[in-house]
Amino acid sequence: MIGILQKTHFLLQLVLKSSVTARRDAETPEGRARERQRRARLTAAMSAFAKLISVSVGFITVPIVLKYLGQERYGIWMTINSLFAMMAFADFGIGNGILNSITKLSGKDDLKNIQAFVSSGCVALLFIAVAFCLLLIGLHRSFDWASFFNVQSPIAVAETGPAILVFFTIVILNIPFGITQRVQLALQSGYLTGIWQSLGAVLGLFSVLLVVWYEAGLPWLVAALMGGQLITVVINGWVFFFKTNPDLRPKLKLARIDAMRGIIHTGMLFFILQIVAALTSASDNIIISRIIGPEAVTQFAIPEKMFSLITVILSMALGPLWPAYGEAISRGDQEWVRQTFKKSVVYSILISFFLSSIVVIFNQPLLNVWGIGNRISPSTCLLTGFAAWKIMEAVCIALAMLLNGANIVKIQVIISITAAFSFLTLKITAATYFGIEGLIWSASFVALIFVILPYLFLIRRIINKL
Repeated sequence: MIGILQKTHFLLQLVLKSSVTARRDAETPEGRARERQRRARLTAAMSAFAKLISVSVGFITVPIVLKYLGQERYGIWMTINSLFAMMAFADFGIGNGILNSITKLSGKDDLKNIQAFVSSGCVALLFIAVAFCLLLIGLHRSFDWASFFNVQSPIAVAETGPAILVFFTIVILNIPFGITQRVQLALQSGYLTGIWQSLGAVLGLFSVLLVVWYEAGLPWLVAALMGGQLITVVINGWVFFFKTNPDLRPKLKLARIDAMRGIIHTGMLFFILQIVAALTSASDNIIISRIIGPEAVTQFAIPEKMFSLITVILSMALGPLWPAYGEAISRGDQEWVRQTFKKSVVYSILISFFLSSIVVIFNQPLLNVWGIGNRISPSTCLLTGFAAWKIMEAVCIALAMLLNGANIVKIQVIISITAAFSFLTLKITAATYFGIEGLIWSASFVALIFVILPYLFLIRRIINKL
């Protein structure tokens, strides 16, 4: 393991050295444009690689862990894994607030204020972590997790509480240490995060195999898989702040109240955006179950799962543009912003259309390979509805990256809340009269009218201002 870490550190040094060389050419608008493109492509590639490793680890561990734990404890294991997605919400959007603040300052080469915002953001995240820690102590002593998860066997009852405790401990520790990843993204060095995430997934896999070999139990299994990521996050922070970028190291004396206030304000707006998006997405299956029936949820959810990979691909490809836009806007490189935005929208539509067409045309063979082709047979209307929705979603992601980079968040919140109510109303009506096909087509209509058109109006104003 030490050898792997040493090789990773050497790889990082090479990447960083190439970054320094590239920055020497970044004294002109053309040089800066090439550097942004290089960093965005590198970050997207490393994010895709990290996702591939993570998914592969998931496929490898499923049969091993299922055989070891049995049905009941495996159910707890999968529930905890699904809760791991809560980490995106655990910092209340503060991470995104840090990202936006530092992105803007990096475009002005304002190292002094970058130091202050890194330190202020770290203090804010520490406060959140301490608050969660106190909440966990009080909740864990009084809450019966075994009853909550409805487990029956003695071993499952004994292990559920400790496993949940380990899970929340790792989540809390990830909150302050996660600042490294946000700073790296803000400085368009997200490829470093991808490298360490890949290593964390591999470390988690070997740790899980070790726990299963020694039959150490569910709490140790949780610590093995999720702790692997935490260890690499900590090492990433140590390398980044103490070895390669000591000037950015968080220091309490550099923290400022005004910087903390700005980070928290922006972060809370992003947090509201995340909550609204999550609730809007989660409402589909609830609406279908209540209005049509649970059987219809299966007919809807499985095709949705097939199309969801398109969203993942586009998010990884477009995500690096967020800090790139912020830095370019801060420098006033309006031509790069305009050209990159146009390309991102066009390419997003083309990629989404191409991938959606593959799913629509070859849906039945894909379902057969998945092993569930004999259980569902989605209609062409439903599949084309999902394809239309994914194209709308692709445009929304491309638009959101520019708005995030321009730090226009408050208006996004207003538009998102308005769109959420429209989504809910029209989805219920469409599901009642037209079934699951009506629900998905109504989503595309709402996205076009209540999200895309207002966003385009905002972006036109941004580019004209530049």
